[in-house]
Amino acid sequence: MENLNGPFPELTEEQQDVFQGAFTADDDYLENHEKMNQSFWESLVKCLATTDPPILNIEEKNNLLKRCSVLPGGCAACLKAIQTKGVRAMVVFYLLLKSTNPSVYQQLPSSKRNDEKLKLLKRLERNLMLSQGDKKADDSSDESVDEDPQDWTISLGIGLITFASLETTGIYFGLGMRKAA
Repeated sequence: MENLNGPFPELTEEQQDVFQGAFTADDDYLENHEKMNQSFWESLVKCLATTDPPILNIEEKNNLLKRCSVLPGGCAACLKAIQTKGVRAMVVFYLLLKSTNPSVYQQLPSSKRNDEKLKLLKRLERNLMLSQGDKKADDSSDESVDEDPQDWTISLGIGLITFASLETTGIYFGLGMRKAA
């Protein structure tokens, strides 16, 4: 999930409020959470730099990657960057956390009570998967032009063997009658 280069859906004002409220509630918890390791923060920074359009520019990405190596300071720097960049960054953060570390996601203060963002995240996840699936389907349709001519002969051979087996089984059990000449 380090590459979110599909079109990022627009959120309604109500949806934005849900994510901002959740992030505000989770901020202190996240800053002091020991299970948030360096690799998670690095993945997050890379995700923020690969959205369409990018949330972080190259300079911001490189700066945060350097700071991620120093925990917990790197964690605080990433959280500050998310807060500064706004709701899209918060959505990427929650999507990544939910998919890579669900136990930490479930321990968040905003996830313990009525988790309004969970439904939104599931819908966003589904939309992102569909858009990435469409892109992969387009890519694979281009590749299918270069099919190996042996592919169809192998399929034909398997089909004939299957047909012969079924015919033999049918004759054995008397399901089909062969007329003797």
